Amino acid sequence: MRRTLAALLLGAVAGAAVTNLLVSSRLDRLYWEKQNLSVQLFETMERLDKIESQWLAHREGEIAAVNIELEHELDSFVELELRRLIGEITADLVGEKIEELNPRLVVSLLHERRFRLEDREFLTRVNWLIVGKEVEINLTAVPAP
Repeated sequence: MRRTLAALLLGAVAGAAVTNLLVSSRLDRLYWEKQNLSVQLFETMERLDKIESQWLAHREGEIAAVNIELEHELDSFVELELRRLIGEITADLVGEKIEELNPRLVVSLLHERRFRLEDREFLTRVNWLIVGKEVEINLTAVPAP
């Protein structure tokens, strides 16, 4: 009786372990896709709100979008979270007049800035910035020393 119960329990544990091995990578991929779509939705909604307000006011010579390029060797989840945080910081640039925007101010917002993600810190450095209808910001992100 004990052997049967032990074999049944061992089979259940082994089955759970095998199921976990088979499903865990798929769950990680689905979670990453969900986070990626969440960031894209946030960026799109911010852009849509700003463009709608611009359209109503028929403003010209204003920033329509902020594009962020991250150069890094980081985990994809970290990249998504950094993009979200940087997007929140730069979202207010959309709708601003191009000629009134101070590029040094934009650089100072992100250059040598520390971001804390869970238990790790990351440092961003601005490589270059292009100001026009679309602001292009190229950043390097590295783990903070």
